[in-house]
Amino acid sequence: MQVVFTMRVAILLVVSAAVAWGQGGDPPVRELAWQAIGARAVELQLAGPAGDAVVDVAFSADGAHLFALTARGQWWRTSDLGETWSRFASRPGDLRSLSSSREIPTPAPDPEAVVYQHPYDSQYAFALGKDLYRSSDRGRTWVNLTADGAGSIIGPDQRAIAFSPLDPGLIVVANSRGLWRSVDAGLAWSDLNQRFPNLPETKIARISDSSSPRVYLRGIGPAELNAGGQWQPAPEDRAPLPASDELRRPAWPLEAPPGWTFSYRAWRNGAPVTADLTACASTPCEDPRQHYISAFAAGSETQPHYYLGTSDGHAWVSPDGGRTWRPAMQGFTVNGAAVTNFFASPLDSRVALAAAGGRGSGHVFRTTNGGLFWDDLSANLPDAPVRAVAANPETGSIYVASEAGVFYTRGDLKNPGPATRWTRLGGSLPAAAIEDLRLNPLTGALYVAVSGYGIFRATVPEIADSLRVLNAADLSARAAAPGGLLTVIGAPVYAARAGRLTAPVLASGSTDSQIQVPFEAVGPTLDLNMETRLGAARVDVPLEAVSPAIFVDADGTPLVLDAGGGVLLDTSRPARAGSQILILATGLGRVRPEWPTGLAAPLENPPATIAPVSAYLNGAPLRVVSSTLAAGYIGVYMVRVELPAILNSGAAELVIASGDKASNKVRLVLDPGL
Repeated sequence: MQVVFTMRVAILLVVSAAVAWGQGGDPPVRELAWQAIGARAVELQLAGPAGDAVVDVAFSADGAHLFALTARGQWWRTSDLGETWSRFASRPGDLRSLSSSREIPTPAPDPEAVVYQHPYDSQYAFALGKDLYRSSDRGRTWVNLTADGAGSIIGPDQRAIAFSPLDPGLIVVANSRGLWRSVDAGLAWSDLNQRFPNLPETKIARISDSSSPRVYLRGIGPAELNAGGQWQPAPEDRAPLPASDELRRPAWPLEAPPGWTFSYRAWRNGAPVTADLTACASTPCEDPRQHYISAFAAGSETQPHYYLGTSDGHAWVSPDGGRTWRPAMQGFTVNGAAVTNFFASPLDSRVALAAAGGRGSGHVFRTTNGGLFWDDLSANLPDAPVRAVAANPETGSIYVASEAGVFYTRGDLKNPGPATRWTRLGGSLPAAAIEDLRLNPLTGALYVAVSGYGIFRATVPEIADSLRVLNAADLSARAAAPGGLLTVIGAPVYAARAGRLTAPVLASGSTDSQIQVPFEAVGPTLDLNMETRLGAARVDVPLEAVSPAIFVDADGTPLVLDAGGGVLLDTSRPARAGSQILILATGLGRVRPEWPTGLAAPLENPPATIAPVSAYLNGAPLRVVSSTLAAGYIGVYMVRVELPAILNSGAAELVIASGDKASNKVRLVLDPGL
């Protein structure tokens, strides 16, 4: 009887939440201070930054305006050749579409190209295909204006061309990578994408605890999922996907990165771990390319629940790390809409949130028992597709990215219960759909991808105003270590003690403070007692003998220096092959000879770490020359490392370790010196 009673309660909760959806009027608005942290174009090694696809472009009859039609179906106009843009609700009435009216039946340089006559300079004809061609002899011979041996310098698939009535040399081309301008009839090119609100549809791929996110073009592949829930390209030595999986290629303009493909099942270690999870497994599909895995999330090794969704509205749960799968049970109703995102609680992977991208049904769902029952949390959300969901399980804060904006609610992320009301997070965001969202639950930084406009960031007060003790190097929740630095966020700290030991407060600002862990601290937990502006506070922080972390700045750049010149290494100053670098870190534990807590390390012969330190570049070990306290600093260590004489050019992953504890992974740009 008890089991039946519990099931009835859960079903009632699901029904009551579903009935509440869409009621209660528009959500209230809370203003946030948003900051744009990304451009409207991406670097793809072309003649300039690239945008999303543009399908038509033309000058007005008087040449004063340039009009462009994006792949999203939006018309835009510029009167200053791309410096500023304004949106049009429909096709402009004065548009003289030269790209469609001047097609001529001249032989083309490739079978798929279309030829257009220059209306103001009769000596030229242009052919639009994969590349752009020009002929000055009515099509008998052609010159490729955009190929450079490695592909088109302005991107593939030329869609339209516009000729300026004011300047015969000025042409603008629209293609799958945006808008491109030439002032000499195609000999040299520049972009018109940097201020055009036409960024390729984006997902926020990763957020380290203190850095800005990286962005990739939208694509559901590749062939494999890692245990952390991230899509990753299949290694080249793995067997290729079977033909049935290869069908799952995204149609233009949703182009996936090279080598990526869609799949209707999950893959790990080169082999499928599921059968077909879409409707195609039981019902004939007219176009199987439309059905594929669209969302995935995973718990940890100790919290092994996996969640997987498909583009045709199916959700699956694995309670054992991907070995067996079962469909989502009662309460999960999306009427065939795509499952767009999952959030699995890091505290208990049986607790998860799911987002759906349809209309007329639920948009956000919660399970607290590993997918057996789902509560519809949509409540007063607008009836618009939801693209992403994120949460802080400790505070119950839930955030969603929707075509109607960004929304927040505080709910229960531990137990089933009724849906709570949503608040719209307004402010200075552009009026456009929100494509993705990520939350840093430690710092309260909320990142959103705005359709066409790039990445924006704001701080949410329900997290930022709470008192948190984090690692000072990377603002993570990793354990403290003797001699290391901690950052306290949420209120200024005036004094601190670790048990009966004084923990020096090295800096105290209006919202954060820095504390050094006493070198004498021992035990599994640091009993930190602080006097703050909010009053006395006590926090238990995990304590390890070593807990290495590399310092990164606010933009995610690691504090790694060239040992010869002492300059900070970044994308403009790469690390040279055969050189030595200095890595600034914390958490490397006790030193010899012993050094007093709270005192800057000596400029000469600084104490060395007792625990050996190792370093790795893309997993390969490096020679560690020395590991000491950083001269003149408190709580900071300096690890001197020698790079190999032979390096590949580009970005690499740098990690330091001590014992069995590894640091955060940071990005180092390399110069092979050839």
